[in-house]
Amino acid sequence: VTGAYGAIVHLASHVEGTIEEVNYEALEEIEGMPSVMAMEVYPQFLSLGSEIQKTVDIRSDTGWVHIMNDNEEQFLKDYNRIIWLMEKMFKVEEEEEVEEEERMGDADMEVEINGEKEDRVSVDGEYDETLSSSPANGDVDDDGNAMKMIEEQAKEDSQST
Repeated sequence: VTGAYGAIVHLASHVEGTIEEVNYEALEEIEGMPSVMAMEVYPQFLSLGSEIQKTVDIRSDTGWVHIMNDNEEQFLKDYNRIIWLMEKMFKVEEEEEVEEEERMGDADMEVEINGEKEDRVSVDGEYDETLSSSPANGDVDDDGNAMKMIEEQAKEDSQST
C-alpha cells in the first residue's frame, strides 16, 4: 500500500495493581479492525494475578498495535477506538481499596482529646496535634458569622506572640 496512513500505538495501562481480568473482547475487537496490521500484548499482562503499573513511558507499556490504512477516515476511526478500548483493557483487584488507602494517608482527621474535638492533619504520616478546630474549618458563631470569628482568632493569635 502506498500513500497510506500509519501509526504504532503503544498500549498504555491506566490501572495498577494485581490483574483480575483481561478484556479479551476488546483485544479481539482491536485485532479484527481493518487498519490493524499486527499487534502484541506482552505475555505478563495476559496472566491473571500478575502485577501491572500505570504506563508512564515506553518501557512501561503493555504492548503495541501497528495500524495502517489508505483510507484516512477508517484509519482515524480505528485509531480512536483503540485509544478508547485501551482504558478498559485490564481490571485490577481492589483498585478502589488501594485508592481509598492512598487518600486516607493524606486525609484530615477529627479526634477527641480530653473531651474536646480537634482536627489533626496528616503530613507524611505524622499528625500535627497543634491544629484545633477553627472557623477556617467550618465553625461559625450563633449568628453564622464565620469571618468575625476568624478575625477575632487572628487578633488573639497576634496578641499572644
